[in-house]
Amino acid sequence: MNSPSARSVLATPQFVGFLATNLVLGLTTAFVLPFLSLWATRDIGMSRETLGTFMTLSALSAIAVSTLIARWSDRGVSRRTLLLFGSGAGALGYLGFAYVRDPVLLLLIGSSALAIASINFAQFFAHVREHLEHTERAGAAVPLLMGILRACYALAWTVGPILAARLASRSGYPAIFLSAAILFIVFAVGVIAFVPRALQ
Repeated sequence: MNSPSARSVLATPQFVGFLATNLVLGLTTAFVLPFLSLWATRDIGMSRETLGTFMTLSALSAIAVSTLIARWSDRGVSRRTLLLFGSGAGALGYLGFAYVRDPVLLLLIGSSALAIASINFAQFFAHVREHLEHTERAGAAVPLLMGILRACYALAWTVGPILAARLASRSGYPAIFLSAAILFIVFAVGVIAFVPRALQ
């Protein structure tokens, strides 16, 4: 890395905290998404048609909710508040996935709580970019630093499915969802620690 400004920002506890929090956020999805269809068909007993409907409606709900909450952000609601809202919804949603077995109730959870949780990625990355743009030392290194943040998220997807597969083989699919719920709580702790109510 040849940029002195990038090195100076990378060495700050704030950016290290961003990387760690982002890694945890990546794990919340990397633990669950690769196994969602297997869980739905094997554990819950959904047919292929029901699974298709479940996935489609959940995705459309996530798009609609993300769009609505993005407007709240544009109107001045702090990203910290939105991220805590999203992480709480994610924890509750995956807790529900761990114990609920009725497909209709699972669809309600997926299209409400987990749709809200889908805001976390965009809102967290938007906050980090805003933070870097307000950091004098970052300067022209902002794109490089954001690339490092994305690489950290990709790292979660490198190790997450392996860890989740081992967990599922030992304890079943509910253990994956419980782990994801715990990871959302850890993510919320990271938000509290590293995302201020307003940029300084």
